[in-house]
Amino acid sequence: MTQSELAAAIARDAGLTPQQASAALVVALRTVQAALARGDSVALMGFGTFEVHAYPRKPGDKEWTGRRPAFRPGAALRRAVSAPE
Repeated sequence: MTQSELAAAIARDAGLTPQQASAALVVALRTVQAALARGDSVALMGFGTFEVHAYPRKPGDKEWTGRRPAFRPGAALRRAVSAPE
């Protein structure tokens, strides 16, 4: 699913225009990005947690910051993905 497909699904399910849903999605993603850039984590109950992990420098790393984003899925998401169809 692409970002535009996700925005279209949000629009359909929430009764929004495609433009409203797209704008809301962009703002949500920017907000998560800004929180991670500050070193904060973003926990979405039942979905999962976005967080920043520290990692050691490896040979050949040119632009090493020592940090990278990570996602830890929540229990509800794990169950939904592993449930038989």
